[in-house]
Amino acid sequence: MVITQERRTSSVLPTLALIWSCLAVSLGVWWWPAQRYPFGPGDPDSFGTVLGILPAALVPPVVVAAGTWGLVAAVLARVRPAGRGAMAVVVGTAVVYAVGFGLVVPGLQPLTLVGYLMAMFGPVALFCAVLAGRGAGAAVRGQWVCWCWWWR
Repeated sequence: MVITQERRTSSVLPTLALIWSCLAVSLGVWWWPAQRYPFGPGDPDSFGTVLGILPAALVPPVVVAAGTWGLVAAVLARVRPAGRGAMAVVVGTAVVYAVGFGLVVPGLQPLTLVGYLMAMFGPVALFCAVLAGRGAGAAVRGQWVCWCWWWR
């Protein structure tokens, strides 16, 4: 006797990842015959980026490979959403792509922003964590711990 049935919730995220990966493959295939890409070597706007120092012939195949791997991860997330191995592949791919395309490829500006944010909010977060963990008095806890809880 079956009391409950398995509920499968469909998410739009694998579909978005599939579309994004198809776009990456398409761009890589488009750039590959020309052996060049926007923001490549020689472009004045590419100062301080990884794309500015890589050879122009290397980037299009890497974009095609990244898009193809993204397609594999998106299909895996769509077909086997509950599997532990599939989840590790999808999350690992998302983390590597987020760090790679979000911080490394754009260059110095995002890394500088992350550094400034850590310098600005790191001491405040540390102070709140220490204060919350010490068991401070109720008057201090009522004001600061609630403020620190809002920031987490």
